[in-house]
Amino acid sequence: MPKTPEYYNGKNGYTAREVVENFDLNYNLGTACTYILRAYRKHKTPNRCLEKAIHHLQFELESLQTEKNKNYIKILDKYKRGDYIKYLGTSRSKHLIKDKKYKLTCTPFRNRVAIINEKGRRMVTNNQHFEL
Repeated sequence: MPKTPEYYNGKNGYTAREVVENFDLNYNLGTACTYILRAYRKHKTPNRCLEKAIHHLQFELESLQTEKNKNYIKILDKYKRGDYIKYLGTSRSKHLIKDKKYKLTCTPFRNRVAIINEKGRRMVTNNQHFEL
């Protein structure tokens, strides 16, 4: 078995690899974690390691967003015009009331929903603010 470089060894005898395995991190999170753990130990400055960690965290966020979009598409397929969806109160909208159900004016599309608001007007907004 190859020897672990010193900059991956922690004070209490744990290696970066053991930490990643113990927390069952996926590739992007595990790689980001190892870059962070070695940041002040491998080079004169931590900048490059921290930049690499940030890149892997961004990759993970992109991956999550892609998965979230796939799940939204599956969820949105269940809704159609005339259905009611509950507003979660997470936007800054002055025209919507938290926990109230609003009627869809058309089938949800991409990450948007079209509803009838309190004043009876059609409104298009981000679907993340609704319980789907």
